[in-house]
Amino acid sequence: MENFKFTSSCCDETGDAKIQMIFEGMLTLQNAELIREHLDKTNLRFESVDLFAKDVTGIDVSFLKMLENFKNYLEKQGKKVNINLEVPFDLKRMLVNAGIPYSFWSE
Repeated sequence: MENFKFTSSCCDETGDAKIQMIFEGMLTLQNAELIREHLDKTNLRFESVDLFAKDVTGIDVSFLKMLENFKNYLEKQGKKVNINLEVPFDLKRMLVNAGIPYSFWSE
């Protein structure tokens, strides 16, 4: 495992508990177990979950599938989920060419 960082912050200002989860660095299969551990630790008390990826140095389908599955799971629990990926142009272009939908990308 290399070059992976995870941070999270919680907010309950409006009465709706919210968590922001930020993933940085190598978002690839080599860090999949660590990424999964962070996702699994998320408490379902949160009404809203924001998933961010930034300062990405590598990304692959394993990370995207984990996010997609996590989002689907939370939405079935009645939670609101936002995904915002900020990746370098070359990585974004590669993934878009591979058929990853635009709904994953930040504008």
